[in-house]
Amino acid sequence: MATPLPFENKLKMPRWAGKLNAETMQTGSLRLTQPIGLNPMEWTSTFEWFGLNRDDAKAVMSEFASKAYNGTYSYTDLQEGPCLVRPTGENVSYVEAHAGHQSRLTVDVRKL
Repeated sequence: MATPLPFENKLKMPRWAGKLNAETMQTGSLRLTQPIGLNPMEWTSTFEWFGLNRDDAKAVMSEFASKAYNGTYSYTDLQEGPCLVRPTGENVSYVEAHAGHQSRLTVDVRKL
């Protein structure tokens, strides 16, 4: 069974194993990119979390790393509805600015 991603959707407050601060206004977006190369029909996606503090970002990254980026996660896209994704492990980055108020966590995923 798929594990819910660390957010429900863009319109709700984050809830994830009690590790995320309920006061943190957080958005998750799914951005599609189409690579040019050997597999031009294969779509990859990027999840972005905004406004995460350092501890929350570490919790999200350790969840993906603990499963060697092989876990399956459920996500409700506001436009496309429910879908399943798997992290690729190719791009996981966390950038923090202004004491975390403008932080961004980015994870590449593949839609299943």
